[in-house]
Amino acid sequence: MPVFFVEGPGPIRAALIFRVGRVDESLPIAGYTHLVEHLALFPFRNQSYGYGGTVEGLRTVFPVSGTAEQVARHFDQLTVSLRRLPLDRLWTEARILRTEAASRKIGPVDWLLRLRFGPRHWGLLCDEERGLNTPSHIAVQQWADRWFTAGNAALWISGNDLPPITLDLPAGPRIEVPELPRTTLPLPAWLSVPLGGVALSMIAPPSSSLLLLQRLIARRARTRLRDEEGVSYDVTTGYQRLSRDLGHLGVWADALPEFAESVTNGLLQVIDELASTGPDEDELLTEIAQMTSSLEHPGAMLTFLDAAVTHELMGSEHTDPGQIARELQAATSLEMTKLLATSWGTAIALVQPHVKISERGFKPVSASYRSWITVRP
Repeated sequence: MPVFFVEGPGPIRAALIFRVGRVDESLPIAGYTHLVEHLALFPFRNQSYGYGGTVEGLRTVFPVSGTAEQVARHFDQLTVSLRRLPLDRLWTEARILRTEAASRKIGPVDWLLRLRFGPRHWGLLCDEERGLNTPSHIAVQQWADRWFTAGNAALWISGNDLPPITLDLPAGPRIEVPELPRTTLPLPAWLSVPLGGVALSMIAPPSSSLLLLQRLIARRARTRLRDEEGVSYDVTTGYQRLSRDLGHLGVWADALPEFAESVTNGLLQVIDELASTGPDEDELLTEIAQMTSSLEHPGAMLTFLDAAVTHELMGSEHTDPGQIARELQAATSLEMTKLLATSWGTAIALVQPHVKISERGFKPVSASYRSWITVRP
């Protein structure tokens, strides 16, 4: 199993990560990965050290923090639990997870992924975990046996007094990220939904430049919509790695109903301007400096350890902090313009019901796609 290590002060921090998540499921068994994660951790309740588990789109992560002995014992017991799940808890844990899901709020970016991919792959993140309704003891253990193997995992660890760690997992292959389904939407597209603002989605190859572009859009949009026009309170952007070859850039700006059209037009104009003329030198250098500075933060190394594991599990090339810094320093306004102009053609927008986008080549989404979206105010 690949292991990524860095020396560091404080307690031992580590995470065992498997290449399996919601995108690997299907509608009938949605939630099985979440159920395996909960069952595997049940024997650890009320421990004095820090531990946890989370299921993401492409990964399932088991982090732990404590002394060398605690970390070693935790991983030893965790792998035993994964091989022999406490299936007497199956229906109880499924009920707990259904309770958790009842209070979970789905964000606008998740709905954008659902609209782009439908009820599959990344679009499953919006769907009910239907596999929790009538889970099968045999099927859940088989899911764990298939995905939670040594070949489909990697470990990162940070500290000084490292323990001898035993990870007694069954052998198994590294399972590749499923191929992204092609969207059938006529991009760029827009859809009216009862949402408290405007949300925008674009996809492009993952890169340091895409992360920089995300920050530039947020800076421009926040300056215009909040500081200058006062029509939006929160303007945020987010990045999600969808596959080895594609990343997703999401933009959100909240708005009162009476200012929804102003916010929508303002956000689209900000992106239009960046796509046509690019950022000016001052804003480009400011964002590059802030991103470069964050690479030197003491806590950034754990982020890079986690990213290294993700690249390993996805079969993509890992970029170290020094390389990222060099790429950022070489970024130009022209590069940002080309990247955004290309990404703009993949855009999907969610706008409030009385708002329409009639320019910039956007096409309304037909009624046949609206059933995929169940956003409520």
